[in-house]
Amino acid sequence: MLLVDRWLVVDNEPVNTDAIVVLGGGGASRLRKGLSLYNQGFAYQLLLVDEKASDWSHITHHLCKDCVLDSKNVVILTGSTSTFTDASIVKAYCLEHGIKSFLVVTDPYHTRRVSLTFSNEFKQSNVSFTVISSDDYNFLLSPGNHWWSDQATLETVWLEMIKCVYVIASLPH
Repeated sequence: MLLVDRWLVVDNEPVNTDAIVVLGGGGASRLRKGLSLYNQGFAYQLLLVDEKASDWSHITHHLCKDCVLDSKNVVILTGSTSTFTDASIVKAYCLEHGIKSFLVVTDPYHTRRVSLTFSNEFKQSNVSFTVISSDDYNFLLSPGNHWWSDQATLETVWLEMIKCVYVIASLPH
């Protein structure tokens, strides 16, 4: 039971793809990781997903002033209300624009849920994706570091487990 923290974190290596999808929420770590992957040449397009475009403006102007989007191929996808809608929005964009593969960046403890949700959404498509962790645990303990002894990490791990169970239960049987 104590290995649940390690199960939650999907730790894939990046591969060359058509796009990098950065999921909204959290702080600046997801955008930093997405930009790093973009600058390393893993994709030619950066897709930023959130409820509204101004959410990304807030991040770049207040939380990540070093996150420069100018001169990059950036598309902001809006309408996010959950990981389910994120997957749906990204799928619609990929199918409309001929994207066959992408990296999806989120925070470490969210990676399993993102993997499950996107796998379900994209299962009938020819689009492949790889989940990438931002590698930033921020104020949380990383896996293997007695996560149960820190209240914030304990709450995050259990909430993510509950959300994963919900995603699995929502899958068509």
